[in-house]
Order: sequence, then structure tokens, then C-alpha cells
Amino acid sequence: MASLTQYQKGDYNYPSDHTNPDLKEEKTFIRQYAEAFYADFAQNRCLIPYFLNKSSFIAEARAYSTGTQSEDKIKDHLCKKNSNGQYVTKMNISWRNVDIMSNVFDTIRAINQGVSFDTSVSCIDPETVQVKMAEQEFMKFFIDKSTQEFLAQVQFQPKMPIHPDEIGIKTKRDAELFFQAGGMMLLEEIAAVACTDKAKLVSQFQVIQDKWNDDLIQIGFTGAKNEINKVSGDAYPRYVEPALAAIPWSKFRDFRDITRAGELRFMTIGEIAKEAPHLSEADLERLSTEFADIGTEYEMWAHAGGIVPTPAMSSAGRGAGAGTPREFLKVPVFDFQFLSVNTYKHIENTRSSGKFFTKEVGYGHDLSKDEKKKGDSMYHEQRVCKYFGKWIVGTDMFIDCGKSKNQNYIDKGLGMVPSLDYFFVQTGNKSVVARCIEHIDMINLLDKKMQNALISLPPAPRMMIKKQVLENVVLNGKVQTQDDF
Repeated sequence: MASLTQYQKGDYNYPSDHTNPDLKEEKTFIRQYAEAFYADFAQNRCLIPYFLNKSSFIAEARAYSTGTQSEDKIKDHLCKKNSNGQYVTKMNISWRNVDIMSNVFDTIRAINQGVSFDTSVSCIDPETVQVKMAEQEFMKFFIDKSTQEFLAQVQFQPKMPIHPDEIGIKTKRDAELFFQAGGMMLLEEIAAVACTDKAKLVSQFQVIQDKWNDDLIQIGFTGAKNEINKVSGDAYPRYVEPALAAIPWSKFRDFRDITRAGELRFMTIGEIAKEAPHLSEADLERLSTEFADIGTEYEMWAHAGGIVPTPAMSSAGRGAGAGTPREFLKVPVFDFQFLSVNTYKHIENTRSSGKFFTKEVGYGHDLSKDEKKKGDSMYHEQRVCKYFGKWIVGTDMFIDCGKSKNQNYIDKGLGMVPSLDYFFVQTGNKSVVARCIEHIDMINLLDKKMQNALISLPPAPRMMIKKQVLENVVLNGKVQTQDDF
């Protein structure tokens, strides 16, 4: 049976970079990488602790932010436990937590949710800059006094995309400010804005933005992944659940130097069937059988991650999946990307005609005698490439895997490497909620002690007065002390 815990023990080695690039696109190579990466995640060798661990700072922070944190921390200070591990006390009080942080959290959320970000695009490629500079110079030439006098004499008005008189441009400085402020947009810039706005609409960007803000307030960390809809071709951002994110450690707050990233997603078999039409009916039936008894692990995940399980994950029976229609059964999928250094061999030489000759050859190619006689030499080119996989955990099945078609090379100050589609960011300091936890615990502890003191107060005429009420009380020009009262 498939299990989420089987990779918490044992050694799983990453495949070597010194592998034929053609073999790296096969499932054998990518599965070995997936198992090694997932084992690192499961054995707490990544930034975020594995979600099946008993303790999770993410679950704790989220609980405090909503006022639903456990009461056990306060009970540990004030109560004893019997041999069965149950709390024993004579304190007849309410153990309910004082609801403080949730009010603060809602106030901050209200401020953040009122903020919206509009798309602003300005192309800086040489061709676009040249076009804009030409338009700017022409406008400055057009509004020149001598030009206007000449045009008036010949009675000619040139056609302009933007006429200075229509927007109140009178001087050359006005024209410069107009272009610097982005007053003129080219068609490619307009198209880029439209594409970005459509991505925001498709992804329900406002909802994702609120989740990002909540994560930064609660845990000081959040993430997203760029996706492409295979049917419509639309690009859009997708929220990544931090409790299920597999990210290596990084010295940068934006994780620009990581070479792999992933997340554990729980997908229904119906969703898998849509994304992986190559899986047969027998494969889907096998998944529904193998993951039917994974109920306890789902419950641990829901508790540790601070995420409410769906009804399909809590059906009665042998496990979470028992009795659930197959299309709605949840299956763990490890969605990940990684960079690998590929070695490509090239034969190169300068022919007798003086023409330079080069040709890419196979990974296992060695120079033949004829090639050596011609004076050919072997050149090894190393190129960093991006690979991906959507692996159904514990099985030999992939929803999809291979070499990414989007090899977008950028310079991050570490050389030209492809950019991962995962993006993570952290505040670097403690989150707002994490800073408040100790203070909230102290307030709750004092509240329970005060409740116990009030309940144990002897009958009248004795009474209890808060010390703060008696401070700075002036009577007959004299500040009163406790003894005076």
C-alpha cells in the first residue's frame, strides 16, 4: 500500500548530473530524483518541517491568529497530570483562551485587503526604447516655434499618434515629462498589460493576494507557482500551501539561489484523470485501492498543516478514502522542479577553406581516427536545464514529467540559469503573530489565575480590589497608599 511515511527513514541518493541528457528525460531518472527530494522533505532536511511531524510552527501560528490555540500550554503551568496523562485540578474556572490576537489579525487583514496592485508595464528592450525616443524627439521638434511657423506657412499638419495640443504639451520639458511618466504605450506594452490582467482574472488574484498577506502576517513566509493551462494556453499564478512546501535552505529572502523546489498536493483521482489521460482505467483503479487506507495520515496532515480536510477525506470506513467515490478520493502528488547540469559534446575544426566547422554529437561519442586525422577536436559544453515532475507519491506513476519547455535563462548574479516556476519569499524576521505568542500566553495565564482568585474569594464582607484601581488616587491632597485604604 502507498504511504506518506515510508520516506521518513532510509537513504535515497540523487542521480548524477553526469548522465546522458537524453536519459534525464526518462521516468527512471526523474523518479530517482523525486524519491531523493521527497526523502529530504520527509526527513526534515528542508526549510519547512515535514507536515506529518507532531509539532508544526505553521499550525501553531495559524491557531493563535484565529484564537483557536490549544489550552494545554496554560494547563501545563497550573495543573498536574495523572497516570493516564489527564489533567487534574481543583480549579473550577473556564479554560477558554482570551480572544486577543484574532482581533489584531482581522484589523491588519482589513488594511491589506484594501490594497490593490494595478499592472504597469514598460518595455526596456532596445527597439522599444528607440521608438519612444524617436517619438519624443519628433514631438519636441513639432512644438518648436520655428517648426510651427513653417507649418503655418505651408498649411500642413503631420499625422501624429498623440497631438501635443490635445494633451496640453507646450514646451520641450513637457514632452520629456510626458514620455518619462509613461504617457505613451506601444502595442506590445498594451498587450503585456492585457495578458497580465487576464492572468489575474483567471487565477482569482485577489484571493491569492489575501492568502499571501495572511501567510506573511502569520508565519512570515509564502509562495506561488506559475502555471500554464494546457487547454487555453493561459498563464496564471497558483498559491502554494507553505505547510506542504519542499524548499531547500537559502541565504536569500527571495530564494534566488535554490536549484529545486516542490510541494505536496492532494489531488482527487478525477483531477488526475483530467491531467493525465495516458493513465489507464487499471492505473486509476490501482490508485483508488492503494490510497483507500490512508485516513490516519490525512488526519495528521490536516492537524499539522492547520488545514481543514475536505468531506472526501473524512468518510467513515477503513480510512479517509473508504466509502468515498473514486473520483473524489484524495491522492498525494509531489509536484516539483529541479535544475541539472547537462554536458553536450561538439566536434569543431577550421577547414582548409578557412571556414569554421562545428557539429553537436551524442553524449557517448568519441573522436574517430578519421576525425582525428582531420584535426577535429572535442568541445564539452555545459548547460543548466530545468526539469519537472508530478509524481504520485510511493508509486511508479507520473501525471507528467520531463524537460521543461520553458528554459527561461536569467542572470541572478550567479550566472545564467533557468528560472524555476516556483517563487518564495520570507520576511527575515519573526512574523507578527510569532512575536505575540508569548504575550498572549502570559495574558491567558494571568486570566486563569485571576479567575481562580475571584472564585476562591471568601464570602462578604471580604472583597478583592485590583491594585491598578488604587494607584494614583489622591485624597485631601495626598496620594493614598494601600495601607491608607
